Amino acid sequence: SYTLQMLGAGARQSAEKFINAQAQPQKFYLFQTEYKNKPWFVVVYGQYKDRAAAAAASKSLPSGLVRLKPWARSIQGIQADLAARK
Repeated sequence: SYTLQMLGAGARQSAEKFINAQAQPQKFYLFQTEYKNKPWFVVVYGQYKDRAAAAAASKSLPSGLVRLKPWARSIQGIQADLAARK
């Protein structure tokens, strides 16, 4: 399955602020990974059966979110990123 990556931030507080500013913050998820050997906080939205469904959903988001140009990421890829951090 796939999700939409909305943004990445170097500070947890920035990612949490973005989530809390949304109309339905419970639909967003935050996880920590690493980028250029530093903590990186990633915000994702939703779960879709395949890349095509995620891409279609990205076009029907509210305009403020569409402007972020979210991209589809596989759940498997995210799990691999998280496993690599352990």
